[in-house]
Amino acid sequence: LEAKAKSAKGIRDLTAIPVYKELLNVEPDNTEGDFDLGQIYSGRQMTHSAIATYSDLLGVDPLFREAGVASDRAMHEA
Repeated sequence: LEAKAKSAKGIRDLTAIPVYKELLNVEPDNTEGDFDLGQIYSGRQMTHSAIATYSDLLGVDPLFREAGVASDRAMHEA
C-alpha cells in the first residue's frame, strides 16, 4: 500500500489520499505515511486535515521533528 500511495503522491494527490488512509488503517504507527498524507493535505490547502494528521503522527512519535515544524506552519495558515 505504501508504494502505491507514494507512486500517486504529487501526481495524483486525490488518488493518493484514500490509499494513505487505507495504509494507516492497516499500519496506524506508520509515521512516514502519516507525514506524507499531511504533506498532501498541506499542499492542497486542506489545512485542518493536515493539522489533524500531523497531530496523529506526533501522538505516535512526539520527536518527529519535521511533523512538528509542518504542524506549526499549518497552524499559522489556519
